[in-house]
Amino acid sequence: MDAVKNLFLLMLALLASALVLYADKHMFCGNLIRQFASREYYNVAGVVSYSQVKQITMRGKGGGSKVGDIVDIGYHYKVNGQTYEGNRFRYNNELITGHIAGTLSADSIWARNIVEHYTVGSIIQVFYDPINPAESLLSPGINGNDFLTIFSPILPFNMIMLSLWVIPVGRMYRMVFRPIPGGVKVFSDGNIIRVRLPGFHPSLFAFATIGLFPFIALAILSHNSYGSHPPLGVMINISCAIFCVGAVVLLLGLKRIYSGNYDLIINEFTRVVGLPNKRFGKKRAMIEFNNIIDVKVEAVKTVGRQSPYSTYAPTLHLQNNDAKTFQLVEWYEKDRAEAFAAWLRKQIGIKNSN
Repeated sequence: MDAVKNLFLLMLALLASALVLYADKHMFCGNLIRQFASREYYNVAGVVSYSQVKQITMRGKGGGSKVGDIVDIGYHYKVNGQTYEGNRFRYNNELITGHIAGTLSADSIWARNIVEHYTVGSIIQVFYDPINPAESLLSPGINGNDFLTIFSPILPFNMIMLSLWVIPVGRMYRMVFRPIPGGVKVFSDGNIIRVRLPGFHPSLFAFATIGLFPFIALAILSHNSYGSHPPLGVMINISCAIFCVGAVVLLLGLKRIYSGNYDLIINEFTRVVGLPNKRFGKKRAMIEFNNIIDVKVEAVKTVGRQSPYSTYAPTLHLQNNDAKTFQLVEWYEKDRAEAFAAWLRKQIGIKNSN
């Protein structure tokens, strides 16, 4: 059963990666890369042939609803004596509608200001590809508006893609290299054995942070005077802040793990087990070997949105009046939990599991 789950998670990660990378290349990043490359374009004087703002609507079941405005500017220019025509303002957010190759903008004021700047008959700078002079545009390089495409949907979907790889990569590692039962890290120092038992890798929380924070940034930007065209410096600072917060989340998670708080401590000299201390400020609970009667794997059922699912927890069973139990960690793989429970019984000296 676990092998089927491993295969399913691997196929899901592969499918998601194929879809996201295809969208990155053909729908989003392709134009961003071309827009960035346009910084190296040559420039030449050109003349504006026409300049207008066109409203683009998308019709749904309830009728037409306005999406935005098209900056539709035509121009002609000469390179090496040959005349060329163009109508591209920028590559990014390019919208092709018949002969129109304009820029979709959610900010109508910005669009009208651009059209007023490029009046019919005015002399303008045209930037063209030196290898293919017919390829041209009026606004080269990256600006703040390009980061809006990166914030949504590029960054969130790519973070989801990376998150989907965390679990199958860990499972494949355990299948190939066959580490200590359960795939946990074990550190031995004389009579003391430390077993690291984190539930989730902190990279998952870092990916989630980086994927969610762009939506917060977009919500903040929507309530200021920038409209849909914030300054490049502002967007660079916001981007740096997002990745810095993600890095802090990752480092704090790693610090928490490497501090030993998630470690199960087995002291063979004093014959006690120190439970993982997962709560800040709490004293680590210590249990004597003689008080542990068994280490069993308990299924923890959770009701999900689609269907219920189970995680598996290696659990200490104690011999006392309350028959108390301690769940050490929860994993999705039953065989992993059972292998670790068998290893732990051996360390404690429990020969037979009831």
